[in-house]
Amino acid sequence: MVAFGHIIQWTKKPEWPNVLLALGNGPAAVLLFFVISGFVLFRSLEAGTTPAKFIFGRVKRIYPAAAVTVLLFAAIIGAFGYDGIQISSGNIALNALLIRTDINGVMWSLKVEILAAPLILAAWSIWSPRLGWALLILAIALSFWGALNRFLDVPTTGLHAFALGMLAAHYRGDAGQLRNTLLVVCVMGFLFAPEMTSRTSHIGSIISTLFAGGLVWLVANGPELRLLGMRPLRYLGRISYSFYLLHPLSMLVLALPPVVDGIQAALVILGAGVTVTGVFLISVAITAPIAALLYRWIEVPGIQINRNPAPYPAA
Repeated sequence: MVAFGHIIQWTKKPEWPNVLLALGNGPAAVLLFFVISGFVLFRSLEAGTTPAKFIFGRVKRIYPAAAVTVLLFAAIIGAFGYDGIQISSGNIALNALLIRTDINGVMWSLKVEILAAPLILAAWSIWSPRLGWALLILAIALSFWGALNRFLDVPTTGLHAFALGMLAAHYRGDAGQLRNTLLVVCVMGFLFAPEMTSRTSHIGSIISTLFAGGLVWLVANGPELRLLGMRPLRYLGRISYSFYLLHPLSMLVLALPPVVDGIQAALVILGAGVTVTGVFLISVAITAPIAALLYRWIEVPGIQINRNPAPYPAA
């Protein structure tokens, strides 16, 4: 969804059908990822992960692939030149440390992940369901405080998603025969709530996140969905972090004036749906092999630091 949304933006078409806008709602997809992250981190702490291992685990999970991606982007931007992006040793270091994110803009979400990790750990140390609900309400309230975002230089609009993920991990249950119906409702609500409330509405984003929380809870509490069990999708899930980091590479290509002109012409000749689908597939074809290499040679070794030697996951 994030990659698809960025392609829609690059085409510079003023109006799109609501279905395409829903499928390309990158911010909603990032919030879903935050919900999943809150869920997984809560379950990790629940399983007995110590605070030191928890924090070190977040560092080695996030930073190695992020740092290598910054170096790759810096090399490409420096070679071809893109206005408005400073390529210097100091700025590269700040981006690799996730203090700044101007070399690869999608890394803003990693800053939120870094901010959320100690907050999740602190909440876990004194956890109760009432605390979880209080944190969710507080985070939603703070998400409307623009001055706080500017002070921290980190968008706090996603912190409520982590709280929701923790609550989804805490509550176990079974929706029974209603599960499939509720799954459809949550998917539709997640996709279309922002469109129904205006894409620029923060309220719509919050509603979408609540549906995302329901979706995560339903998927986790019940038999595995056949779609999610397919091997290609499982592999895409494994390389999804590297894919997320690297997909702006194709955006750099799409930003070149001849490519922009070609896309505009294709929109007129082929129509919006065909053009965006074609560009998206080309973007995936460019990004996926590089993401697989980053996963294999950077992500996995980073995750295995201080672990017992184990074979790499099968491709």
